[in-house]
Amino acid sequence: GKAALAGGLTKLNNRKIYYADASGRLLSQGFHKIDGKLYLFGSDDSSFELFTASGEGLTIQRTLMHPVSDESLAEPMTEKNPARIGERITVRLVINSDRELEYVHVEDPHAAAFEPVNIHERRRRYGWVESPRDEATHFFLDRLPQGITIIEYDLFATQEGIFSLGATTVECMYAPAHSAHTGGEKVTVLKP
Repeated sequence: GKAALAGGLTKLNNRKIYYADASGRLLSQGFHKIDGKLYLFGSDDSSFELFTASGEGLTIQRTLMHPVSDESLAEPMTEKNPARIGERITVRLVINSDRELEYVHVEDPHAAAFEPVNIHERRRRYGWVESPRDEATHFFLDRLPQGITIIEYDLFATQEGIFSLGATTVECMYAPAHSAHTGGEKVTVLKP
């Protein structure tokens, strides 16, 4: 909830971040759960928006796939086609940018049921660095070309259950106005 304070300031009793912009104004941003959905709110009291996929000029999509030898036959993971414990899952990130960007960070969180196949940081083609961590895999790109870029990596399904998968984000590190994110989702892992 919110409570008005003297001087027109607002106290936000939710998870929040306070920060000052270049002009010194104190701003806040955070999340609030309403009817089981996550909403993002900003400094003005009425700006609640559903936290779903976003991006203007820069977009990102994530697909979890059951890998097969012929990529054209790869099937996306769905509620009706879940992962199984021990299965190797391919994560496909499709980034579409209307301009060339430099120094881009992509963060793709893992659901608790998944562990990265590659556990060592490595340099990939075209100046990318892949940095797998327990909670997410990070990609640092020296340059993101205009158009479509596809990043793929693999995870192992290690636990049975229904898990939350957070939003994947892409952001130009020195121009954070150029950013986008996917929506969150649920994933199911069954016994083999």
